[in-house]
Amino acid sequence: GTNQIVGGYNPLDWEGGGIIKDTQDSFIFNFTDFRDINTGKIGRVTSASYALICNHQWGPIFGNGHDLSMNFEIDDYEAFQVVRK
Repeated sequence: GTNQIVGGYNPLDWEGGGIIKDTQDSFIFNFTDFRDINTGKIGRVTSASYALICNHQWGPIFGNGHDLSMNFEIDDYEAFQVVRK
């Protein structure tokens, strides 16, 4: 195993087969070592009209195209819902 953490945030729903959704609020992140916050990088939306694609076969696609392709095994998967109070 590694100490890497890769993730993202999306304020919209994941419904839709291949539907492109608009937002400026999504982002992706990467920590090459989760024990060291200084290894963190964040990627923000550059074009809101291609912020994300919802795809049941490939999972979430952030951005326009397949710029980041990964082949890995998942040790743990968590999803959180943010609720405004």
